[in-house]
Amino acid sequence: MTNRLIGEIRREFEEIDQQLLELLAERVRLSKAMASLKKESGMTIVQPEVWRLQIQHRLEENETLGVDEGFVRNIFGLIHEESVRIQKKESENAANKIN
Repeated sequence: MTNRLIGEIRREFEEIDQQLLELLAERVRLSKAMASLKKESGMTIVQPEVWRLQIQHRLEENETLGVDEGFVRNIFGLIHEESVRIQKKESENAANKIN
């Protein structure tokens, strides 16, 4: 009985992990699109006030979910860092194509 339940939970983990990967891939796509739009608009890649509001909203949304606040900060911090890295890379690639 216990082994069967463990197996079921592991399958649920696998499904959730697949969904997370798909969502992260979608976020990468959006980060690339954002890089182009920011470049066209003359905006800087990193906008501290926008980031501050985003993390504030994630933490507010999490209040009813009960995920550890430090974990939420860490995960979204990593996601933000990756988005910035992608946007910088896209911006550099676009600049290299012009030259």
